[in-house]
Amino acid sequence: MAFKRRYFKVLVFILTISVLFLCTKWMFLASSSVLFKPCNITELNPWDASLRPFLTKPGQLPCNEKYELFYFRSDMQMYMNTSFAETHGLDPLTLECWYRVIRRLDGDMELQMLSRQNLILPTTIPGHLFRVTCIKHNASETVYDMAHFNPFFNEYAKAYDSTEAESASKPSVVMFGIDSVSRSHALRNLPKSYEYLRDKLRCQDLIGYRKVGENTFPNIVPLLTGKSHSSFPHVEHLKMHADNMPFIWNESPVKSMATFFGEDRPDISSFNYVKSGFKKVPTDFYFRPYTLAMSDFEAVFGKTLGKSTADCYGNRNHFQIQMDYLKGFLRKYNGKRKFAFMWSNQVGHESFSSVSRGDEPFLEFLRWMVSETDMSNTIFIVLSDHGFRIGGASLTHVGRAENNNPWIMIHVPDSVSKVYPKLRTHLRENSKRLVTHFDIYTTVYDVIYGRAFQDQEMVPTKKYLVKRNVFHPVPLDRTCIDAGVEDAFCTCKDKVLVETSSPLVQYVAKVLVKYMNEMVSKKLNKCSNMVLVNVTEATVVYSERDDSNLNKELGRSSSWFNKLFHSSPDIDSGTGRYSLFFFTNPGPAFFEGIVDYMAFKAGNQEDKMTVVGDPVRLNRYGNQSHCVDGVKLKPICYCLDML
Repeated sequence: MAFKRRYFKVLVFILTISVLFLCTKWMFLASSSVLFKPCNITELNPWDASLRPFLTKPGQLPCNEKYELFYFRSDMQMYMNTSFAETHGLDPLTLECWYRVIRRLDGDMELQMLSRQNLILPTTIPGHLFRVTCIKHNASETVYDMAHFNPFFNEYAKAYDSTEAESASKPSVVMFGIDSVSRSHALRNLPKSYEYLRDKLRCQDLIGYRKVGENTFPNIVPLLTGKSHSSFPHVEHLKMHADNMPFIWNESPVKSMATFFGEDRPDISSFNYVKSGFKKVPTDFYFRPYTLAMSDFEAVFGKTLGKSTADCYGNRNHFQIQMDYLKGFLRKYNGKRKFAFMWSNQVGHESFSSVSRGDEPFLEFLRWMVSETDMSNTIFIVLSDHGFRIGGASLTHVGRAENNNPWIMIHVPDSVSKVYPKLRTHLRENSKRLVTHFDIYTTVYDVIYGRAFQDQEMVPTKKYLVKRNVFHPVPLDRTCIDAGVEDAFCTCKDKVLVETSSPLVQYVAKVLVKYMNEMVSKKLNKCSNMVLVNVTEATVVYSERDDSNLNKELGRSSSWFNKLFHSSPDIDSGTGRYSLFFFTNPGPAFFEGIVDYMAFKAGNQEDKMTVVGDPVRLNRYGNQSHCVDGVKLKPICYCLDML
């Protein structure tokens, strides 16, 4: 009897697990079927008529000087640019100067200035970061006060002699990233740099590159770790330090390579905006302490120039300074194996046309890199995280498509392609395949481990994420789920326009507004309740079409068992995934929201709607959400004290 009871319990357990597995599988397939649709990669028109009102030339910045007062030569000593000093009204013979070495304290937020040392040029500065202050003889007025870096002395970095030499089999990787630049954006705003990359460096332009998440963090994390940003809630939400994330610069082979991580805008940088950054210095050259030093005191050069702004430090542009910092790293480790990741936020982040200011400086950097460094064993990658996504052109249909299509170009040196002749062929074919940040991570990972270029069989498209090396064949029928693209950002679908005035669209919009109000309900003592103003555009991907494609792809039969778990005979023609663009007040706030609508012919309509992801804010919110913290609430909350 006891045996029968035990047998019966085991049987019930097995049946329960089986049913749960089948139901879970059905729910997953039903809600994510669009992710299984093969992608048709098409090239966007950068000059689409709808973008014309936004194709304006940005104003000149007030800071365009290329040079600094102090510079280092290859003998590792520092000198003064005397002619440059005189153009600023300073006589070098009348100056009394001193320096103070700047050290990073525990963590990413604080610096310490060491004791003052008299400056007699030329001299060797015993610190990576330092501040130089000058007054005129027998006067108290400060005529120079700026932060500098010493590329040849770095207390955190590997010695040149202990760094592995680069070669065709062990090349360096230099990644140059610019925030918010779609492929079309680069063609419009960086034409000189694009042409130089294409013609001089023979870079391959990948038109099928797609973002995998909303903003910078969900895209840069897969690029640097090969994992989804959702894998690190302790960093994103609990504000723990990012040191234990599996960054590519922590991989074993990189321990013998020189490493670089340089990101500007310390207030909004990827691992510091509503996060805690790094406890220890993550790489040999780390730009953040320099950005903090520049904002720590007012710059002076002949006259007071004020504190550092988002664009300017004194008379110099931050983009130029950031590239100079990278130049220092490349000079120091020329001929040595290195991994560098530079990320510029400001040059492309603030307005639709602002990145055009970076074309000439970036072109100069590319020319410098070719003429002054050995690139014969360097994989060079220029890329972005997503397109321009806040306001203006991003509210147009074409602008939103560009948002999902970030820019990327890859240079492979002849020393590598001569040994592996199929490499360029594969890369050229993959330029019209679906490729994401996960793939670029895997490509760089394989380069570092010395297995990137050998021939491999193509892995067929799977029903789960497959991180692929772009130097190997990528399937033509690749899908969003194979590429790791989230539902909300998958472009592998056929959209149909729907009348915004239809009762169903209006109801879906109200569901989205209700969802957002529930998100901020715990902060109602701080955040205003939102109301729908209007819907500006609505599209749908109908489920019948997706379901048909999915059935064929998975080879489902029409047996009663499959019908039990996989069919919904009572679904009417309204069923599908609806994407809405809508305004709410207060604000006004502009959002894109996605809802899966399951339209049974009977029952409560609201119960058949599922919000996919969180609605995405498309216009700027500035200080409207100053009363809350956290990346989810800030785009949605409108603080009551702002009413």
